[in-house]
Amino acid sequence: MNFTYPLLNLLVNFEQNNLTGKALVKSDKNTQWQLYFWFGRLIWVNGGEHPHRSWLRYLVKFCPEVNCEELLYGSQNYYECSQYKIIYLLSKKQLIGQDCLKSIIENRIQENFFDILQEAQKYDVKYITEPDSPRNILNCGFKPDLAIIDSQEMFHTSHKYSSLFEQYGFKNISLNCAPKVLDINQLQAKIDLNTYGNLIHLFNGQLTWRDLSLKLNKHVIKLIRSLAPYCNQEILEFREIPDLASNFTAQQYISQFLKGATSEGQFTVTCIDDNNQVHQMMNQIVTHAGGRLVGIKDEFEVLPRLMEHTPDVIFLKMAMPIVNGYELCAQIKRVPKLNQIPIIMLFENNYLTERMRAKLVGASGFMTQPFDQQQITKILEKFAYFGNQPAR
Repeated sequence: MNFTYPLLNLLVNFEQNNLTGKALVKSDKNTQWQLYFWFGRLIWVNGGEHPHRSWLRYLVKFCPEVNCEELLYGSQNYYECSQYKIIYLLSKKQLIGQDCLKSIIENRIQENFFDILQEAQKYDVKYITEPDSPRNILNCGFKPDLAIIDSQEMFHTSHKYSSLFEQYGFKNISLNCAPKVLDINQLQAKIDLNTYGNLIHLFNGQLTWRDLSLKLNKHVIKLIRSLAPYCNQEILEFREIPDLASNFTAQQYISQFLKGATSEGQFTVTCIDDNNQVHQMMNQIVTHAGGRLVGIKDEFEVLPRLMEHTPDVIFLKMAMPIVNGYELCAQIKRVPKLNQIPIIMLFENNYLTERMRAKLVGASGFMTQPFDQQQITKILEKFAYFGNQPAR
């Protein structure tokens, strides 16, 4: 055995001794995993830091059209590993094929193996073997012949990624953390404007590196390597965020976290203006570009509507009838969920004092009348196309 890697030793021990049962992996950080074996073969891994968030990523990636929440009909608590049971039911009902089923299980195992290896570099990790009867394992909801997994191959793949991660200098970055921009000015000084617009939206403290990987359809290791110049503590912080609630659905995950990635060109623009003609012009341009316009004419609807739709960019008229655009801009910037959204002020005149005041209240740019398609398109290219243009 290779005593350098206790996880590998655990897998070899179960296989060589043809053991059935469970292995518990516990770290001093209070993260726990449960590995389930059937006569020496690894069949499933439960637990980890974000078990439900990762589960939703698998559903979105491999079977986005399937409503998995209804499969167990409220019996999730009956099964020790209800997510495995859902996979089995998907297969039984022929809603997913064998290749898809195996990919879900392998991705689950690889992701958790990677996390165990990373955790073992920072904390003490204990490996506890708990042999059990085949009957009890079956009672957990397992169908051992559902997929044949080579656990040692899964380990070596995860170890390769872990070694690359360390080699690239990311040893202390957890893939379960969410990057958030700390210093907007430093970030803007380092990169071009298009990439800046992308990263402000992506690094919002709500998406983990693995969520970003799914959103941008890019392997998570390659993603972090491509963003290495910005991965320092002066520009970014890496937030530990909680798992999603167990009743959070795959469709909610898509709506809240993957907007702009589920279909090509999808993004949302909000126009705050009391002029119907401006809304009509904006709608034509945004729709033609593949986006969706949310128009707001009433100042008192601004914050509720923005909280509902969370757009990618906001066009805000300065001369609104009741509350002026400067005050509205300042109100928006005071809301944590909205304060990173770029706001473009719409002016009737090109006065330096107005532009300076707009910048002071947090505006990202401005346009003056008459507005034209080329102006608006440039704004969209800068701030709203992040779903199509992953940061390089």
